[in-house]
Amino acid sequence: MDAGGYGADQGRLFGAVYDMKSLTAALAHVQAGTGDVRRMLASCTFRPRLPGLTKLVSQMSREGHWAKSLELYESLAAVGVRPDTTITNAAISACDKGGQWEKALQLFKAMPDMGMERVAITYSAHTSCTRAMPDMGMERDAITYSALISALSKGRQWGMAIDVFNHMVAEGVECDAVTCCSLITALDKGGQWQLAEQLQRSGSIGLASPSGGIGLRLGRAGSLNSKKSSPNRVCCNALLAAYARAVPPRWKQALKLLEVMWQCGGELVPDIVSYNTVMKACGNAQQTDTAFQLYHHMQQRGIQPTVATYGTLITIASEAQAYGRVKESWGWLQASGLPVHITCVNSYLTALIKEDNWDCAVELFQELKANRLGVRPNSVTYNILMSACLARDKPQTVKVLFDEMLSCSLSPSLISYNTLLHAYAKMGAWQESLGLLQHMCTSAAVRPSTTSFNTVFCTLSNVAAAVGDMDRPAICSRALEPAKRMQ
Repeated sequence: MDAGGYGADQGRLFGAVYDMKSLTAALAHVQAGTGDVRRMLASCTFRPRLPGLTKLVSQMSREGHWAKSLELYESLAAVGVRPDTTITNAAISACDKGGQWEKALQLFKAMPDMGMERVAITYSAHTSCTRAMPDMGMERDAITYSALISALSKGRQWGMAIDVFNHMVAEGVECDAVTCCSLITALDKGGQWQLAEQLQRSGSIGLASPSGGIGLRLGRAGSLNSKKSSPNRVCCNALLAAYARAVPPRWKQALKLLEVMWQCGGELVPDIVSYNTVMKACGNAQQTDTAFQLYHHMQQRGIQPTVATYGTLITIASEAQAYGRVKESWGWLQASGLPVHITCVNSYLTALIKEDNWDCAVELFQELKANRLGVRPNSVTYNILMSACLARDKPQTVKVLFDEMLSCSLSPSLISYNTLLHAYAKMGAWQESLGLLQHMCTSAAVRPSTTSFNTVFCTLSNVAAAVGDMDRPAICSRALEPAKRMQ
C-alpha cells in the first residue's frame, strides 16, 4: 500500500492529520515496530516542524512509549526534517527509558553523520578510542552526555560511562550536577563506590576504565568545583545509595555524608530520600539500632517519614529477627494515616512468616483479599505465601494459591512457576510438572530457567525410582522432552 492510500485509511480511522495536535492523537493509536509511525508521518497533509516533533518525541518517551518515540525520531527523513542536538537528546533519553543502552550509544556515535559534531568513539572489550573530526555546526551538549551516561548506567556499562564522561571533558563540554549524578549512579551499579566517592569529593577519578580508557580526570571546563557542577542533594543521595549497596555496606561513610549535608545546608540539606537510603545502609550492615535512631532523628529535624520509610524499617527489623520492632514499625505506619503500599504489606507478611507467626500471616492475607487495607495482593504476595507453604510441606496449597493468582488476573513470575514445579515434585505429579514446563516453553510470558528444567528432571527421577520395573522405562523416556527443549 502506498503512502497516499495509507493516509486515506488513517483519515477514516483517526481523522485527517493536518497539524501537530491531530498527529499526536493519530500516533496514539498506532503500534511501534509495524512501520505505522513512519507511514503516519509521511501521510501528513502538513509539514511537521522540528520544535513540534521534538516535543512529541519527549512526550511519548515520558508516557512510556519509548519504542514509538525512537521510531518517530528515525522517521524524520520521511518529512524532510534534519535532526538537531535537542531532538537527538530526547531520543537518547527514550533509549534510557527503554533500557536500550546499545541504541543510545549508536545514536551518540551517529550524530556526526547527521550534521552534529563529528566524533567517532569505538569501543571493544579491551580498548576505547576517541577520535575528533571536523565540526559541522551542531554540538553534543551536557544533556546529550547525561542522557547517554544514564542509559549506560541502566545497562550496567559503567566502564563505557567513564569513557563517555572522559570524552565530554576532553571536548570542553561543561558538566553539570545532572551529569555527575548520572555518572555516580552508573558507578554505583557497577559496584564502584570508591570511584563515586572520589568523583563527589574531588571532581576527578584517576583510575582507568575497564575498556582501557584513561580514566576520569576533570579539570578546566569539566571541573566539579564550578558553581554549575557543584554536587547537589540528588548527587549526594546517589552517593548514599552507592554506600548502601557496597559490599560490605559503607554505613559509617553514609552517616558522615549525611552529617556533612546538614553542615553545608542550602541545596544539600538532606531530605526523606537521604534518610531512607542511610537507614538502608545501616540495615544492610546489621546496624539495626542506628537505623531506628535515624528514624527518630529525622523527625526531630522536621522530616516526615513516607510509606517507603516504614517499609525500610520493617525489612531491617525482619532481617535482624527483631520481630518486636517489626510490629512497632507496622503500628507506626497504620497510625501515620499514610496510604498503605503493597510493598510494605509484603515486607510485613514476610516478617510474620519468618517469625513463624502463621496465623497472623494468614489473617493479613485475608485482609488484603478483602481490601480492608486499601490494597490488594499482587504476584509478589502470592509468591511469598507459595514459598512459605512449600517450606511448610503444603504443596497442595501452593497449587491452590497459584490458581487463585491466575483467577485474579495476576501474571505469574518465574519464581511463581518454579515454586509450583517444586510443589509438583513434592506431590510426585510428574505429568503436571511436564505440562507446566511445556506451557512455560510455548505459551507463558516467562521462559523456564535452568532451575525449572532441573526440578522437572528430579521429579521424573524420583518418580521413576519409586515405581515398578514395568513402568520405569516409560517415565524415564519422558525426560527426553524437556532435554530437547533445553537445547
